[in-house]
Amino acid sequence: MKQRLLIILLIVAVMLSGCSAGLSDINESAESGSDVQEKTETPSPTQEPIIGDVGNDVVASGGWIYYRAEDEEGYSLYRMDEDGSQTEKLMTGFPSLMAVDGDIMYYIGTYDPNGSDEENCKLYRVDLSTGSKTLMMEDMSPLSLYLAGDSLYFADNMPYQTEDRDLFRLDISAALSAGVGNLEFMLNAGATVRIGAQSPDVAQNPLYWDGWLYYVTRSGEFDDWSIRRIRLDGSEDEPFYKQSGLDFVELRGVYDDQLFFTSGDAVTLYALSEESELTEYPEITGVCAFDGEWAYSAEDDSGVYRCSLENPEKELLAADRGFTAIAGDCLLTWQLEEESFQYFRYVMPKSGGEETALTGHYVEPTAEQTPTPEYTEKTVGEGDVTLEISSNDTLACYKLVSCAEGNPVVQSVVTDPYTDLTLKFDSGTYYLKVAYGDEWLGDEEAFGENGRYITTEMYIFNPGFVYKLSTSSYSGDFSSDTMSGFVGN
Repeated sequence: MKQRLLIILLIVAVMLSGCSAGLSDINESAESGSDVQEKTETPSPTQEPIIGDVGNDVVASGGWIYYRAEDEEGYSLYRMDEDGSQTEKLMTGFPSLMAVDGDIMYYIGTYDPNGSDEENCKLYRVDLSTGSKTLMMEDMSPLSLYLAGDSLYFADNMPYQTEDRDLFRLDISAALSAGVGNLEFMLNAGATVRIGAQSPDVAQNPLYWDGWLYYVTRSGEFDDWSIRRIRLDGSEDEPFYKQSGLDFVELRGVYDDQLFFTSGDAVTLYALSEESELTEYPEITGVCAFDGEWAYSAEDDSGVYRCSLENPEKELLAADRGFTAIAGDCLLTWQLEEESFQYFRYVMPKSGGEETALTGHYVEPTAEQTPTPEYTEKTVGEGDVTLEISSNDTLACYKLVSCAEGNPVVQSVVTDPYTDLTLKFDSGTYYLKVAYGDEWLGDEEAFGENGRYITTEMYIFNPGFVYKLSTSSYSGDFSSDTMSGFVGN
């Protein structure tokens, strides 16, 4: 099963608005004293709904870029000018999917890695002028969210139908009046309706284009992909495009009267006309985002690139970076610091140029590192066997005892902390006894009753071999011993 990359994020900003009021035709008689003829009004064309700007973790709207960032207080919603300036914090929160219309934002919160589950799977309404937020709905999958007119559209699994995927329309005013509840509550209150879409890919937003919501469908086994469309009221749900071998489809936006999408393991770019005529761009692959002019891609975290429809040759925009999103005139990137395993986020002009650290991005202070101690090297004895041992932060005594009659002690060496000891001795069968402690009391008491003592069973040391034995635990070749056992009493 193909999994989607978490660090790959999509911004879809489609502003379609138009209003053409029908003008009354008023014909007046030119003759004096004649009556004014009856007014005849031509029908007004259907007004296009206001489509919100939507995005995942970051969205551009009204000249601002809204994004989530981690600061000293946790996760918060920030905004900055489309050129990356005038940054300000609006509120604390964990917004993931966001939809904005003017001064109002709707967002679904996701799990907070800090451990707080406060906003997980909850829908909020935010007044961006004040930063105040209102909880609207609970137990909502943070997978898709789309704002069209006075309604929010989202794909979800019914709480009691976990295998089925459906598309829903939430009436915003009705939901605010109904009170807070889950999907089933909103359905019973009449604030939400299932609009009958067939097996939508719940991890994608639908997309509005000329009176239709376009959405991607797939089977539960991630095959049998297609693009369908449905009216905003849920009527006329119909197939739009399907082709054998079309898989892992993701809508990328509407530009120049074409619906752009990517498909396949290579994430190749395609376009569809309103008549479902397909245009392929086989050389444009690895697409992370498309803004109508440029297709953006990233090769792991080694660099962010772009190319145009006319010229598929990739142009490097940011080296040693991963792709986050395009928003407004900006490109947001990330970099992983391997030593601290922390992500650093940056913003730069999407045409390329100087980058700056993303304001509000908080990096956990690096703990003071204890300098690695320098080890002292100590070599004792002669023979055809080499035994290498390293001690840590305590005193240690190493005693090599022969298994011959009477168990004579061949070598006994006391070392300071952080000492690399090399013992040289003749091949044969031996016991290796080790003692640790804070104060050496002599051969008769070693480190006393509070010391730590371990010993091997009989161990055969072969000539010409170099042995490295770990004495950091009682496991392996070592077992627990006592002070009496160590000193030979």
